[in-house]
This record gives sequence, C-alpha cells and structure tokens, in this order.
Amino acid sequence: MASSDLEAYRTYAMMAKPVGARCNLACEYCYYRKEHPAARMSDEVLEAYVRQTIRMHGSKAVVEFVWHGGEPLLAGRGFFRRAVKLQRMHADGRTIVNNVQTNGTLIDEAWAELFAREGFVVGISCDGPRRAHDAYRCDAGGAGSLERVLAGVAACAKAGVRVDGLCAVHCANVHAPRALYEFLRGLFPLVQFLPVCDVVTASGSAHLTDASVDPDEYGSFLCEMYDAWSEDRPEARPVISIFEAIGRMRNGAPAGICEFEPTCGHAGCVETDGSVYACDRLVDERHLLGNVLHEDLAVLMERNRPFGIAKLTGLAPECLSCECLRLCFGGCPTKRFAQASSGVPINVLCAAYRQLFTHISTKSANAD
Repeated sequence: MASSDLEAYRTYAMMAKPVGARCNLACEYCYYRKEHPAARMSDEVLEAYVRQTIRMHGSKAVVEFVWHGGEPLLAGRGFFRRAVKLQRMHADGRTIVNNVQTNGTLIDEAWAELFAREGFVVGISCDGPRRAHDAYRCDAGGAGSLERVLAGVAACAKAGVRVDGLCAVHCANVHAPRALYEFLRGLFPLVQFLPVCDVVTASGSAHLTDASVDPDEYGSFLCEMYDAWSEDRPEARPVISIFEAIGRMRNGAPAGICEFEPTCGHAGCVETDGSVYACDRLVDERHLLGNVLHEDLAVLMERNRPFGIAKLTGLAPECLSCECLRLCFGGCPTKRFAQASSGVPINVLCAAYRQLFTHISTKSANAD
C-alpha cells in the first residue's frame, strides 16, 4: 500500500472523560478516584475535541470516540446528542463510531433508545456473579450494584444495542474462573479482562492493594479461563480480547490491544477542561501533553511519541532475552513496578503472562 493510502487510513485511539472521575459508584479498586472535578466538559471543549479528533484522522479512516469516566452517563443524554451532532458536522465523509464505557447502573429505556438510534457500542463493567461483583463495585452507601447492572444490560438488549463486558479480575473472583466464564458468556459477546494489580506505599515499603490479584494466581486464572473458552462450542463462546490478541500475534499480526503492542503513545486521554494526557492511567503533570483549547490535538499526540517509544527502550535486560518478548513487549508500562534481577523495573504480571503463553503453546502443540 502506498504511503498516501496509509495516510488516508491513519487512526488514533482517543479517550474522553466528559465528567472526569465523577461517578455514582465508589468501587474500592478504582484507579481514578483520586480526582473528582465537579465540572462537566463544556460545549467549547467538546466542539474542539470532536473537530480536532476527526481532522487528525485520515480521510478514509474510521474514527472511534471512546467516552469513559468516572461514569460518563452523568454528563446526561443532551451531552451525547450534542457530541453526535458535532461528529456529523465535522465528519467530512469519515465513518464515526461511538463507544461508551459505563458501570451500567444508569441505563434505562431512554438511554438504551439513544444508544440504539445513534449506533453506540456500550461497554459495561461486570465482575461476575453477585458475590464477586458486589465485593468491590458498591455505591457510596455500601450497596452492591449487580442488580442495577443487569437491568442496564437488559435495557440495551431490548433496544438491540450491542453490549460488551469489561471484567476486573481481583481477589474476589480470581479463584473461580470457570464459574465466571459461564456467567459472562451469557451476557456479553465480547469480554475484556482487566487485572487489578496496583501498588501502594506505606511505612516506606510498597505492597499490592488488598483487592489486587497475586500474579501467579492471575496466571492460573488465565490458563483455566482459556481452557473453558477453548473447550466451549465456537458458536457459543464470546470473544475474549486477550486470547484473540495472542492468536493474532502467534500468526504474525499485531495484537490489537495496547498492552501487547510494541509501543504506546497513540491512545491519549482528554479531560473535562480539554487537558490531554499520554494515557488514561497517567493523568498527572509529568504526562500532560497540552490542551485542545490552546493547541491542535494532532500536535499534542505527536508530542506523545517519546512516551510511546519508551515502552521498548525502557525494557529490562531480562525482557530483551525472553522468548515471550514478541508476545508481550514488556506489557503495560504502568504495571512495571516489580524489579528484575538486573534492578530494572519489570511488569509485575510477567509471570502470569509467561504462564499463559506457555500454556497456549503447549495446548496448540498437543492439538497438532
């Protein structure tokens, strides 16, 4: 394909947070609760963000808008109607896709009708059956949220809206992967697993949070989940992002998920005031790229290149000699808080992913 054709299909992966970290739940493991801005994204910021996002994509590209939070539905239906109107105004022939990531508890018939009318794909957070889900996904009063989540899923299903699942894997569900698989497969055509593995520092020492998964346990979870998934009837099993990504990589294709791509830096995060950050997990002064009200988004994302390249240049020597390097590329940089024998930071989930890669390779070899 000629360079001019590649330019025409140029894409970015942007994430916008229309109400910042504001949320109607108080999930204990949430990595974003440290920020609680009161303001909703203004019409001025929204217009600049939509216009600039579309413009920096190639003329034939599919432009995906991902709305995240906090809880983005707190912005209200009027906000999303304005966003869609602006997208149509500035599309200039490009295909527009909207994806909203929500806890699902606010979705009623009116929200579902809006999503159906405008073709939204909805990602809903669900950690499994009640005991697993409600262990950490509670409101400020301590009440569990599963029943409200399932009502939201049902409203979307009734309206014909596609709903994908985002499942945080934590100490309350990591020990029952097959039960979790059976629960999720009945709700979602696609499931993405998000390991809770965060570190806190207290009394001068760092340790994993109470909700976090032990890396070895997460590895066992992934292996057993893979077995449940691969043994299921192909027409009945959901797409599971990590397994699909590994399959693509084993066939020489890109992973398709940022965690296992060789570089980062193409997926920025836009906050309510128009500030743009290198990654939605790194909303801090060090990773601030600028503001869409003052500079064009294409310029800001170009400024993100050094951050993206550092994913490879910052690898530990142990990673460079590892047979799994071309499958994980060191994993997500935000999880590099374990230490290799060389003293260089390494992904805390390294052992889990090595266990999964080996398991899949062994099963594939035996099947052949």
